[in-house]
Parts: sequence; C-alpha cells; structure tokens
Amino acid sequence: MPRPQRPSVRVGDAAITCDVSEVAMVTTQLRRSQVLPRGCHKHKADLFASISLASSDILESLVSKFSLRGRADKFLSTALRVRAVRDSLIDHPELCDTLGYISDAADALRHLTPFVVDRAARDLRAVFCSDPSHSTPPSPSAPSSAS
Repeated sequence: MPRPQRPSVRVGDAAITCDVSEVAMVTTQLRRSQVLPRGCHKHKADLFASISLASSDILESLVSKFSLRGRADKFLSTALRVRAVRDSLIDHPELCDTLGYISDAADALRHLTPFVVDRAARDLRAVFCSDPSHSTPPSPSAPSSAS
C-alpha cells in the first residue's frame, strides 16, 4: 500500500515536510524559530532554516530509498543509524560525518528555544557566581626553586 502524501508546513521563509500527525508540532516549532535569539543575526537564522530544510529533505530521501518505518521515518538521527543506511554510506565517510552534523544540528534546533538557551546561560552564571571556587580561576603556583 503506498504511503500517504506528506504535507509541507510553511512559516515565513521555512518549510518542512512532515507526517500529518506532526503538523501542529512542526508549525509551532517553525513559529518559534522565526523569533531570533538575542545576538542572532539574519545569516544565523538562514542557517537554522537551511538545517531544518536540509534535514527534512535528507530524511525524506532516506525514507523513500530504504522504506524506513517507526522512529527512523521521523528522525534523521535514527534513520542514519539504520544498518542499510550505514552500509550504503560506508564508502563515503565525509558525507556520513556531514550528515551526522546536520542531524545533530536539527536535533538541537528541535529541542532548543531562545528561552531555554537564555535560561541555561543565566543558570550557569548563577552557579559560577554563587560558588567561590568557580568565581575566579585559580592562580598558578610559583615554581619551586630546587637547588
């Protein structure tokens, strides 16, 4: 039985092809990704959109070529771990590495929001500022003069 057509979700300049069951989640994530984090320039936003689109296109190609099912037809990181996919890329280590980087970046974009990133930075500063042993780097000890 042929697979149903996967819809494309477009928000702003970004578009992602996904399963019907994922349309609401993808739409929400795309809307969030349109808000640039503090200090994020337009070229970085373009990179984020490029990563999202590329990972979606790569995943769609792998699903089509290898008839992937389950989590492997939803997540590029899982698809890249399928034996048939790994075996087909064995003679292309640089491509395999690059696909892994794209997958890692797509996973990070899926899990991170400007709020999460800002909160992590604030929490890290709070930890280091409240712990005197981390507030300043230790000074190097004077070399011993052995005569």
